[in-house]
Amino acid sequence: MVRTVIFVLLAIIVIFCLYLVNSNYYYKYQNTTSPWTLAYVINLKNTEEGKRRWSVFKDIPHFKNKVIRYPAIHGKTYDYNNEIKNNIITQKWNYGKWKYRNKDFYINMEPGEIGVALSHYNIWKKISKMEPESRILILEDDAIRIDPNLEKNVNYYLSKIPSDWDIFLLGFWLHKGDDGEQINKDISKVNSFVLMNSYMITPKGAQKLLEKLPINAPVDTWVSLQSHYVNIYRHHMTYRNMFLQEKKNPRSILIRTRSQKSEIKHTNNW
Repeated sequence: MVRTVIFVLLAIIVIFCLYLVNSNYYYKYQNTTSPWTLAYVINLKNTEEGKRRWSVFKDIPHFKNKVIRYPAIHGKTYDYNNEIKNNIITQKWNYGKWKYRNKDFYINMEPGEIGVALSHYNIWKKISKMEPESRILILEDDAIRIDPNLEKNVNYYLSKIPSDWDIFLLGFWLHKGDDGEQINKDISKVNSFVLMNSYMITPKGAQKLLEKLPINAPVDTWVSLQSHYVNIYRHHMTYRNMFLQEKKNPRSILIRTRSQKSEIKHTNNW
């Protein structure tokens, strides 16, 4: 009986500590100034799915009246032959080399994936012409599970991130495990990742991505493949195990997705 009580008490303490760490309440940081210059949300305006998602997204307290609705490209109806001809994007991508490293196996990207990639590309073109000190938040419209202290946490992490950052991932999944480099207790440089539903980018970072065209993989995979040239960082606000360590494949809990009836099929499902 005594052992059971002790075990329950220890479990409660561990759960409470996990809550504190994952909520990032372990620091006291009072700056609530907006961490980003502008915020864009990629959304399909003319589909029922896009309208449904926007009706949810626009009322999120963090973003209500504070985001610019950016028209997404509907890959299923958009003619992207010009983009292929102009070497902006390819239809095929090397799934085998991405998944198995030493095995070439080319498959077609889904039209929805191409639409998503071109939507991000269009925003990068816009951002690349902005003032150098601009810090732009880009969100996909399914990124609706938001930490209640989002701005405070992002401001804190930006105070810890190296000054050379080009992209700061807010939402991510390190599907291959953490193969990056830890910079400090709060920030790591990123190599492989998927899920790019929310990230901050500088004009310099946008320009670097444009210099690496064509986009020859799903956009999150493609951006991760540029990590040797683009400085990509992430925070440590992730799911953790009972010993307060990151799990084998860290996943962000700062911003998460909640997809319903998604029209996009993904070819880079791990």
